[in-house]
Amino acid sequence: MSAVNDYNCSDTVTQNIHIVAQDPDASFSVDKTSGCMPLMVTFNNISAYANTYTWDFDNGTFSDMEDPIYTFDSSGTYQVTLNTLGDCETSSVFSKLITVYPSPNADFVVEPDTVAVDQLVGFFNESTGGLFYLWNFSNGQGTVEQTPRLRFTEPGFYDVKLTITSENGCIDSLTKKNSLYVINDLYFKYPTGFTPNNDQNNDELTPYYNMVEECQVTIYNRLSQVVFYTDDGLNEFWDGTKMNGKKCAQEVYVWKATGKYINGQVFTEVGSVTLLR
Repeated sequence: MSAVNDYNCSDTVTQNIHIVAQDPDASFSVDKTSGCMPLMVTFNNISAYANTYTWDFDNGTFSDMEDPIYTFDSSGTYQVTLNTLGDCETSSVFSKLITVYPSPNADFVVEPDTVAVDQLVGFFNESTGGLFYLWNFSNGQGTVEQTPRLRFTEPGFYDVKLTITSENGCIDSLTKKNSLYVINDLYFKYPTGFTPNNDQNNDELTPYYNMVEECQVTIYNRLSQVVFYTDDGLNEFWDGTKMNGKKCAQEVYVWKATGKYINGQVFTEVGSVTLLR
């Protein structure tokens, strides 16, 4: 600094001034502090007096971006730390906790998956991590039971969807297309008569049936004697002869069929047939 008085006398003095940079002040905000995995978090860096940033996401992952966006793929509580560096190599650290909730896993089995109209169907819930459950079916039907057993009155294929929610509000769903087949009618019958006279017309006692997987057939005469038996009633038919090959008399016979439909349901049917020659 220089000064001059009224007599034109002057003097000068000099002083050094040392200016120190402001220490950094680390801080950040987030768009969410908790949520379901995978959880994407946006970090907003609001630090002051810093020019270098190092983010530690507490899982072995780091970033040097100023405002990173990071996705946590595993559940847990993470202490995310921001380390800042200023002009004079001074540092500042700020941390915040992020909680990631585990996601539930929806899974189920339909048993049996082929049923007759109005037959009970079990929907076995094999989900993990769920607290609330919602079942939806392609006919508009629904239920909140954990493991429901239901009947269906219309034939056809049904899609089944299960949505589950965890205690923290995390959601998962699973849809199985055409996972249930409802059959309109199940039956195994014989006609009331047949004519085994070798004219190539109605020579064998042939059943009519729907959705039968297997059956065994026994035929009795009026004395309750077995004249015919097969364990393959869908492919082997009575031709009107006894088991020794002799022709049976013209009369009324009783047939009994036991077997299983393709949905696993067992059946026993009994009826009579007239042999005409």
